[in-house]
Amino acid sequence: MNTKLKLRKAYPVDLPEIMAIIHQAQKSLAEQGVDQWQDGYPDEAAILQDIENGYFHVVVEEAEEADKKADDTKDPILGVAALIPDGEPDYDVIYDGAWLGKGNYGYMTVHRVAVAEQEKRKGVASFLLAEAARLAREQGLSALRLDTHRDNKRMQACLERNGLTRCGIIHLGRGNLSPEAAEKASGDIDVDEAYIRLAYEKLLFADEPSHKKGKTCRL
Repeated sequence: MNTKLKLRKAYPVDLPEIMAIIHQAQKSLAEQGVDQWQDGYPDEAAILQDIENGYFHVVVEEAEEADKKADDTKDPILGVAALIPDGEPDYDVIYDGAWLGKGNYGYMTVHRVAVAEQEKRKGVASFLLAEAARLAREQGLSALRLDTHRDNKRMQACLERNGLTRCGIIHLGRGNLSPEAAEKASGDIDVDEAYIRLAYEKLLFADEPSHKKGKTCRL
């Protein structure tokens, strides 16, 4: 049977399969010694909120026309992510660097990325990032932004392989501060390591390859 990948919005009925993939990712991160997603996040409530907001998406293996099922929720889920076009408050202040573009511009934030364990190194993560960039362009957004833990080397390599540039660091939770407080906090050297993330961006102004051929991610 011939198949291809497809990105679609998630439905509440997808939750058990989504959480199974999230739990696989949490276990994988723990085995790598990465202190990310080890506190129960993201939980079902967070994913359901993403689904209700229309943010959460899943990658499925879509059969060719002759083999298609009437209900696409029956297609196995291979990867997941939240695609948020409304901006990310934590990205308002970036430390030890700068975003690639100048001034204020719209961007797509990609959060909660995970790939089913048996589907890793098959191009699912690269497909997901390419589709996120496509949706961002369709919505008139100028960039793709993500963040990841400084010890998550696999994600860092995947992002760089797919054309994203490391721009600096962000502090989780700082987006809720006033501009004055955020500016004052920029000199804070006592930020808990658990709240520090590496910030990545890809500008979408020009047409460019969505990812390097022959390269797959180890997510």
